[in-house]
Amino acid sequence: MTRILTELEQRGFIVRDPDPRDGRAFMVSATQAGMDAVDAARSQRTGIVAGLIAELSPR
Repeated sequence: MTRILTELEQRGFIVRDPDPRDGRAFMVSATQAGMDAVDAARSQRTGIVAGLIAELSPR
């Protein structure tokens, strides 16, 4: 999980803030760039599925 979060942080998709209740932990929040990336991926996936459905025969 740490490697995944590090990669997301390096790409600017998340930010980490210290957990105020536990100094060993941190809180993760999505940045606007991260939310935009999720929206783009969803849109792309929706387009792929819509294209596949359009190719189906009525039968």
